[in-house]
Amino acid sequence: MGLKLHGDYLERYGMQAWCFRAACGVASRTIGFRALRGMTLDPEDVDPRYLDLPERFTHHRCTAEEFADRDAVVGTDMEAFCAQAAQRGDWCHYIADGDTVASYGWYAQKPVPALDETWIRFSPKYVYMYKGFTIPEYRGLQLHGYGMAHAAAAAVDSGYEGLISFVEVQNEGSLRSVTRLGYRIFGTCTQIRMSGKTLTHRTPGCRAYEFELFVPGEGEGRPWGTGSAKPEAPTSGPMSVGPPS
Repeated sequence: MGLKLHGDYLERYGMQAWCFRAACGVASRTIGFRALRGMTLDPEDVDPRYLDLPERFTHHRCTAEEFADRDAVVGTDMEAFCAQAAQRGDWCHYIADGDTVASYGWYAQKPVPALDETWIRFSPKYVYMYKGFTIPEYRGLQLHGYGMAHAAAAAVDSGYEGLISFVEVQNEGSLRSVTRLGYRIFGTCTQIRMSGKTLTHRTPGCRAYEFELFVPGEGEGRPWGTGSAKPEAPTSGPMSVGPPS
């Protein structure tokens, strides 16, 4: 982070938040420390301001394969990501401005990579949201919030209890943003790396949501963790991932 960004962060969030962010950065570089705030989003908790998307924009869902076919993706790092997401059955919700993708987020019903070699797993009662991104020229319009609010409603309509996700503890801006949208924080997962090993921990609040970091064991075939069963979707069936009619 450059000096200007340090100054901007200090001015916006205060000395305590700045020092905490700096301490997390040092711990990350020295012992691989990372800490994640787990959170859920129920449509009933969503700020009403995020329910009606401005008229110039439209909501869309697509499979990873369909997203990978877009001209802006072909030949980029996102193409490789889409191939991995397709293998897991993940899908994308995006907001478009005409034919332009303005903002997107990815959604999963199975464990996915989270930090370096660690993955995240979660209760099959929820849909996991990750890798949110807004194109720079559309930032400031809260499009990612609109997208998550729409996806949470779709998840509940499909038989799930809502969305589940995380924000790193030192990301004060994102934490404020998600709580303003309506997310509820339930606990914290942490990891450190020492002597070539990754150690993980979760607070009691995470257990109720089966939310944890883990390192896939060698030869498991699927990253559910030793002795764990493959998560099952709710009886109503998986959320539709096809394009809207």
